Amino acid sequence: LDDEIDLGFVYASRDSFEVQYDNKYESAQKFFQDNFADIDKVQYLLRDVDGKIGSVGLPIRGIRENVESFTKKNNITVSNLLNAVFAYTYSRFIGCDKVYYNFTEHGRHEDYLQDAWGMFIRTIPVIVDCENRSVTDYVDYTSDLILKSMTNSIYPFRLLAKEFNLNNNVLFEYNHDLNEFEIGDEIVFRDDADGVSDFLCVVNDLEDGFVVSVSHLDKFSQNTAKQFVESYKLILEQIISVDKLEEINYTANEDIVILDSYNQTEHDLDYEDIVIVDTEGKKV
Repeated sequence: LDDEIDLGFVYASRDSFEVQYDNKYESAQKFFQDNFADIDKVQYLLRDVDGKIGSVGLPIRGIRENVESFTKKNNITVSNLLNAVFAYTYSRFIGCDKVYYNFTEHGRHEDYLQDAWGMFIRTIPVIVDCENRSVTDYVDYTSDLILKSMTNSIYPFRLLAKEFNLNNNVLFEYNHDLNEFEIGDEIVFRDDADGVSDFLCVVNDLEDGFVVSVSHLDKFSQNTAKQFVESYKLILEQIISVDKLEEINYTANEDIVILDSYNQTEHDLDYEDIVIVDTEGKKV
């Protein structure tokens, strides 16, 4: 081959073709078939009537040390914890314990890909069960599921999408030490979006924490994205300190005020006493 040809792409294409004849290919297919057996039980994020393209970014500061301590204690990675937080946040938004979404992996596992130009990104689908349980059990389960999904990602997303009618509408990424992200202490709104997915949640590193961003197309509104990043922040801050998932308060204070206003139904009555009569005319 000519020296000008990017051998990384050539070798990657060869491996992608040859792996289908490996025994691991069949076991990988079986793994995803088992995981997606509950696909009919999954709910999806409803579109907003006032949807508009945009993005929202929110810093989560002063939490890095506590997150790293928690992950070491539970023998999981920071990436898998952030994945677990995304899954639980998403489940609260759709009102269903089982959630389907995709996450990405860099895909540069082989030495010959290190100097190759271009994007080697793997899209990996997953269904996560976010039913109430101890936080320890939940993060251990999610971490194990994410790692096994990565291990079995030799079975391509394009085939899984065809077999289970999957889509890439909701996507999660954690860019560990990849992008330099500059942001202040306040939430940031933008009118542009990354078109990779309808609803793309990305977490980037900050020196003392993280910044969580949601980039959305016109299926969703900026208010939904704002509520999502705020809930993600609340859940991340609490999941590392509570015992059970049900102990997490994921509703922002301003939303609580709105909800409380719905219960303000006091009304002055013209009478001090109310008599209730049954169908036979007797007082009850």
